[in-house]
Amino acid sequence: MKMTQFVDLLVIDGPDKGMRFSIEQGSFRIIGKREEPSIKENLIETEINRSLNADQQEIIYLHLKNFSNPSLLQYQPRGPDILLNDPSVNRIHAMVLFDEQTTSIADLISNEGIFVQKKQINQANLQNNDVISIGNSKLMIFI
Repeated sequence: MKMTQFVDLLVIDGPDKGMRFSIEQGSFRIIGKREEPSIKENLIETEINRSLNADQQEIIYLHLKNFSNPSLLQYQPRGPDILLNDPSVNRIHAMVLFDEQTTSIADLISNEGIFVQKKQINQANLQNNDVISIGNSKLMIFI
């Protein structure tokens, strides 16, 4: 019996300090900003704003193609599923991929970029205990 494996992202600094997010092997998660919808916004408008644009979908597809086997992963165009309460994070900021070969991250055309071990990157492989800076938040990865 094969056990499901996970990697964890622990927020070590920022508004969500102490929060932990898990990523199941063979999938990826999209990181974005949690936004409270105003009373004037309706659900449809909120969902449209959270959808990936064509450029972001292309980045995800190319990242999966370069770092993994896209057919093995649970890919579907969607909005963020790791939501941070950090106003300096974009609505859709980055993706983290975890599969049998690698754990990696890609910037999804964010305004401020992402940093791994204080170095700005567009995409990179991640190692255990790497610190990822997204906006004013820092997350540590446990592989």
